[in-house]
Amino acid sequence: MPARPKSDGPNGNAEVRVPRKQKHGAQALALPGCADFWNPAMGSWFMVCGRILDKYNEFGGPNGSLGLPTSNELTNPDGVGKRTSFTNDASIYWSPESDAHQIGGEIGAEWAARGWEGGPLGYPITDELTNPDGVGKRNQFQGGSVYWHPSTRAHTVWGAIRDKWAQIGWESSTLGYPAGNEIVGVGSSIGQEFQNGKIVYSNLGAYTVVDPILSAIEDNVGPIQNNSTWNRPTSESYIPWSGGIAQDFATGVFTYRDTEFTWGYERVLQAGSSGSYAAKGATTAQVKESLERCFDCMFPVQGATAAYPTTGDIIVLKAAGIADAPVKVIQSDPNNPNWTFEAMDGHFDGSGSIIAFRFFEQDGRIKLHVKAGVVNSLGPYANFLNKSVAEGYWQSFIDRVGLYMCYDWGKCQT
Repeated sequence: MPARPKSDGPNGNAEVRVPRKQKHGAQALALPGCADFWNPAMGSWFMVCGRILDKYNEFGGPNGSLGLPTSNELTNPDGVGKRTSFTNDASIYWSPESDAHQIGGEIGAEWAARGWEGGPLGYPITDELTNPDGVGKRNQFQGGSVYWHPSTRAHTVWGAIRDKWAQIGWESSTLGYPAGNEIVGVGSSIGQEFQNGKIVYSNLGAYTVVDPILSAIEDNVGPIQNNSTWNRPTSESYIPWSGGIAQDFATGVFTYRDTEFTWGYERVLQAGSSGSYAAKGATTAQVKESLERCFDCMFPVQGATAAYPTTGDIIVLKAAGIADAPVKVIQSDPNNPNWTFEAMDGHFDGSGSIIAFRFFEQDGRIKLHVKAGVVNSLGPYANFLNKSVAEGYWQSFIDRVGLYMCYDWGKCQT
């Protein structure tokens, strides 16, 4: 822990000194509530007082883990708090709001780098604590935390990123320990690296971003918080189909799959592109409620059920109103309007083909993200025709939703 100058109190040198009547031994005569300790290596007596003395004694006093004092009690630059330093790279800091707490080592050095108690972390509100894994250490501060692990060293965690990390289980979560401090990126995005992923915060909230999505983004466009396309997540990752993973961002949906398809397509569609109602100002919650009232009123393929798709449903759609296209609902979010169909035996796209639908809000508009992976290839021309026909259906779908939302929720705007 870096040493601080002793003469930094409001009145210069703030050490308390009294005449010593004893030149040798462990303890000299001292002021009431204080104790004097002889440091032979420095050839000097040092006085430890009040709550700092109480804390020092908790740690075993001169024979404990902190070692001998190397300063008298000093007043901090705020003119209120106090501190005393000790030989074993440790100090005890006190303020009326935080009480007295021990800090040192690499955690103390990280705190010092951020301005000691005068920085955004403020005073320590705990001693150095051992984490539940028996290896890592931490100190909590008025404005955040500093966590240390032998493989990651000491890093500060605070604000919305700390809140998110706490929500998912601190260092015991899938993210593990922080592996770096916050990095401010483009726009309003801030990212912090952990052992097994990142937490990215923006004005849209704090979310975890982990592999394989994290690697797929950063291997192609660099650190997630430094690019303008994928720097503001708006959801946690989710599984849109077997073998796939996706995550919503302010600019759209990022999808990753390890299932191999012969071909596929992905589109983001918005109501109003053909003059239909855009349902400006509607929410995904309102979309979900409308689809639950009458799904087949809006879904443009014959055979759709009146009920909103739920996981496990089997629906026999009719392609072009003629060919059977049986699908199974393999994923349906109970809280948001998104679901995935997987083609069953007899479907012209081939068993195992998928199509995932997800509604999201962007720029005050409702948009529809469609992702398809097709097993059967019918040749370049037929595949192109299949894709073109399908995209016409899905544009019709979002247009119908916009129209329904207009009448159902009064969100009418072309």
